[in-house]
Amino acid sequence: MGTTIDDEKMQKVRELASKINYADLIQKGNLTVANIWTILATFIYKDKQPPEIQRNEMRRTFYMGFTECFRIMTDAADAMSEDQASDFLTKISKEVNEFHEQEIKRLVP
Repeated sequence: MGTTIDDEKMQKVRELASKINYADLIQKGNLTVANIWTILATFIYKDKQPPEIQRNEMRRTFYMGFTECFRIMTDAADAMSEDQASDFLTKISKEVNEFHEQEIKRLVP
């Protein structure tokens, strides 16, 4: 398994994450995939200005990944019992959380 993020890095991540309020965006009717992309791109690029082709390819990849994830979740809801879906979501959640932690280590100085 991976190592954990040190306390200082985790504090920075929490500070950044605390500024993102998806519930507020949902209530205002402003939670869109485009808004989620903007939040992610802002976090990744910070003050950098990547070449346009890089930004476009990342955006395309993000949307394709989001689309596939959404399709998997809706198909799973239709094809599985509640217990099976819970087990599936637990497994997927573990995998994506491990990846997320690795990327935060890389992105947060």
